[in-house]
Amino acid sequence: MATSPDAPQTPTNAGRRIVVVGCGPKGLYCLERLCFELHRQTNHGSVRHRVTILEPSEFCGAGAVYNPRQPKYLRMNFAAGYINAWHPESPCCDDHSSLVGWLADKHQTDPQPQAFAPRAVVGEYLHDCFRKVLRRMRQVADVDVIRTRAREIRKRRGVWRVTASDQQVFDAEEVLVTVGHEGWRSSAVTALDGVERPQMVPVFPTEKHLRPSIIPAGSVVAVRGFGLSWIDAALSLTEGRGGLFEDVGDRWRYRPGGEEPKLVLPFSRTGRPMLAKPLASQMNLPRNLSHVWETGRANIANIQRPVGVAAIRQELWPAITQAAGHALAVAEGTRSTDDGAQARIQQFFKQWCSGKMSPQTATRQIRHSVDVAYGRKSVDAAWALGEAWRHLYPAIVELVSHGGLTAEAWQPFNHIARELERISFGPPAENLQRVLALIDHGIIDLKFVSAHSGLSNARLPNLRTNDFDAEITHCVNAVIPSAQSIDETGPLGDLLRRQTIRRLHGTLGIEVDRAGQPINDGQIDTEGLAILGRPTEGCILGNDTLSRTLHNNIDRWAAKVAERCRTAVTAE
Repeated sequence: MATSPDAPQTPTNAGRRIVVVGCGPKGLYCLERLCFELHRQTNHGSVRHRVTILEPSEFCGAGAVYNPRQPKYLRMNFAAGYINAWHPESPCCDDHSSLVGWLADKHQTDPQPQAFAPRAVVGEYLHDCFRKVLRRMRQVADVDVIRTRAREIRKRRGVWRVTASDQQVFDAEEVLVTVGHEGWRSSAVTALDGVERPQMVPVFPTEKHLRPSIIPAGSVVAVRGFGLSWIDAALSLTEGRGGLFEDVGDRWRYRPGGEEPKLVLPFSRTGRPMLAKPLASQMNLPRNLSHVWETGRANIANIQRPVGVAAIRQELWPAITQAAGHALAVAEGTRSTDDGAQARIQQFFKQWCSGKMSPQTATRQIRHSVDVAYGRKSVDAAWALGEAWRHLYPAIVELVSHGGLTAEAWQPFNHIARELERISFGPPAENLQRVLALIDHGIIDLKFVSAHSGLSNARLPNLRTNDFDAEITHCVNAVIPSAQSIDETGPLGDLLRRQTIRRLHGTLGIEVDRAGQPINDGQIDTEGLAILGRPTEGCILGNDTLSRTLHNNIDRWAAKVAERCRTAVTAE
């Protein structure tokens, strides 16, 4: 059930006014910590603070990305066992539970921690957690939940004023901005070679944009992008229209529902796919890999900040490949040495990055990663490199965040990170099984997969390569804006224009301190303002996660706000 907007409540005695702009998962996590900190105070009996939550989506805690009403075939790429909305040390609710525990209790199922749940189910869980936090928060504060979108944030006479798109105005001493993706937006599509691109349909919400009345059965659909969103688009156009997947041994087979497009043609800059996440429960892996990752994290922790270009090449990248090589040598037993395995890791990555990937190679890489994920084939360099990036990531986050890289080092680091995300943070193997079944059936054709500049707008739009040409009827934009692509009509765009906030090194995410307070040139006071989550990507690494343990910025923010609340009460 959605939380309907509450009627305004009048505080018993004037306390601190707090406005939370955006309440998806990150906003939920912030509220949970703030609730905990306010409950720790012993003098909140007579003074009540006011918390105003501005969230345009129907389901607070879930937001647009995890909307509980989206189709169930849209799945997580983060295993259920890692999802827990509650702080690991001191949750604020007695009936807290992880996603796995919640599923067992609410849905009477026995979920496997390694399973990948539908995003809608995760959204239902997150919204339920929000309602629990809300009930407990109302013991110490008056809370309003208002379905609106913030447009402008300005500080006047020591007080922050938040203006919503519907012209409502909210004054507060504390403002937290956790707008995440700022709703479902597709990245901008510019003309290539002076040729205007044809009209593109966004992917999300799929039930709105990809329904048969928009893209009829029998269409030839070009899909811009080859990441996670393109898989959602492909499944929406097939499984979402009544198609079925059948397990026929080591392969899956697709049975059409009759409403599918004739062809789905993805295209991208490089043609490099996302590889399947391994299923540890299905793989025969050695038990002594934990020391490999502990050593790797320690090696990264010893690198001096700020990290320059030379240190990326001579220290960070070798630490990653050394850990990957050691893991591969351990997994293979006596078949390889650490040095030999590390050389194979480096050779694999060099080949992976060498130019555009052909359709045949991309298909082969996808299929092989699925076989490795299910334990049907032995682990290899791609597996080892992906495992190394996943297990070393917390140490890399600590090293890189908050100015840990020089401005010049970001380009080589981004090159490594971008490619390792494809190898490490890809979809569950079952989703790639579906993609392979659609390729085998002939609905998905990868012949244009690396035709980045091949979409033109002739009399009929067409995709082309040096060898192929296809007229298309519809274009889908499956590229989500980067974290640095901020909505110009939203509150962050306004703050940037007035230089209240700035980007780290001028081009990266919003620069904030370790409690989320923006850093600028010192001319404008930002006390009481905090920005956390995706818009800070680059200043804080790895924001696109449901993990509660990867960052501690939320804890620091909540403690600071609660202390200012306590100080304000004491002063009165």
